[in-house]
Amino acid sequence: MSNSSPDVAALITQASQTQIGIRVIISGTALIFYDYALTFATEISEIWNSKFSGAQALFFLTRYSYMVFSVLYSANNLVQNPSEMVG
Repeated sequence: MSNSSPDVAALITQASQTQIGIRVIISGTALIFYDYALTFATEISEIWNSKFSGAQALFFLTRYSYMVFSVLYSANNLVQNPSEMVG
């Protein structure tokens, strides 16, 4: 019986760490989208209404590729079977 107690404690510790990691991912993603929402009006007036240039292409590439990455990363890490995450 004493062997099962450390196993349970290790599983509880790992589940807690996984939960903290998920909360950090959600918080970071929410912060990114909050920043995008705050600056979207300025982006439309300053970037979208100007003549297309290399700087504008670089802006769109960096801004929206990270948004797509954060959505895909969050979806991949948050939509898992909890039994697969432990162990």
